[in-house]
Amino acid sequence: MVQTPDELRGRDDRHRLAQLKMNAKSQALRSPVHKPTDIVVSKNQPNLQRKDVTITVRYVDSLNHQLLAPTKVLGAYGAKLALPYQVIDSYVLTSINHFQTTFIPNPVGIDLIYAKQAAAPIVVYHRDTQGNLISPPQFLHGALNSPYQAKPLGDMQQFVQDVSPKAQGHFTKDAGQVDIIYETLQLTPLTVAPNTYIQLLANTPVYSEAAAKTPLAKKLPKASIWRIFQALATTNGQTTWLNLGGCLWIDAKAGKVLANYHQPTLPQAAYAVISDVLVNQQAIINAPGQATIPVWETPYGQQLASGYLTGIVVYVIRQVQLADGSLWAELSNHKFVASNYLSFINP
Repeated sequence: MVQTPDELRGRDDRHRLAQLKMNAKSQALRSPVHKPTDIVVSKNQPNLQRKDVTITVRYVDSLNHQLLAPTKVLGAYGAKLALPYQVIDSYVLTSINHFQTTFIPNPVGIDLIYAKQAAAPIVVYHRDTQGNLISPPQFLHGALNSPYQAKPLGDMQQFVQDVSPKAQGHFTKDAGQVDIIYETLQLTPLTVAPNTYIQLLANTPVYSEAAAKTPLAKKLPKASIWRIFQALATTNGQTTWLNLGGCLWIDAKAGKVLANYHQPTLPQAAYAVISDVLVNQQAIINAPGQATIPVWETPYGQQLASGYLTGIVVYVIRQVQLADGSLWAELSNHKFVASNYLSFINP
């Protein structure tokens, strides 16, 4: 069959197109296949690894007033972030601005916002071992989160048996309670032989009752001799209290007990004794216009070479009135002065 020129040209074009397709397929098989997620980085492109991240943490109140100096925390990119919380006296944490849990860049930082709050008091109860209050409750006050310390009464530390729940802690928004339990001082009577006396080794504090905490204003003079009417011992055996008559009590350590001591009797006076009254009270020498007052061995007896200056404090054992109407005071040293020179001190 004879083909026309047009048919010959069409056949050649189809042959060339088929050849081009075959060449393109062969080239595709020899070339690598790239996935859409592949990233090609030029050797001249900078490293994309991020450096460590710094986060600024601020401590402020609701009005953005700074409460503490800011803290800067540093960590690797993407690492877990632990916020540096702080305890601030009288404040509680209420909210956080720009909160995050990992180290990612944060140019504005993180704000820990605190609100001011008053602390509740701690009530301290002082009780004996039977649960009875031995003093009014104490109220401890302080700033929120600040420490407190519950302390025993006065000098009773040695009698503390228990502290519950504990003596130390921190003030919170809730009221607390501390119980301090004491083994209260118990006094046991001792037997005192008749006519037992004690001589004081120094100027001695005197108390209105056994185991009292505060002494009376004046002391008993050194070397004075006193009769012991009653004795009480503490249960721990550390102290013995001696009663010297009336409301006068001393620590037994203040003197030495005199064996076979006999109180001297009042010497025979020139005048008959009308009355003889026990006093056991302090007095001040008061003699206006005189440098000293005379001191006597006995009323109207031997006068001593030295007297007492105005303002001296003496201790009067008793007063004796004579038939002539004169009134004499026997002092703790068993010397006598005229009572009109004395001003008695109320116990």
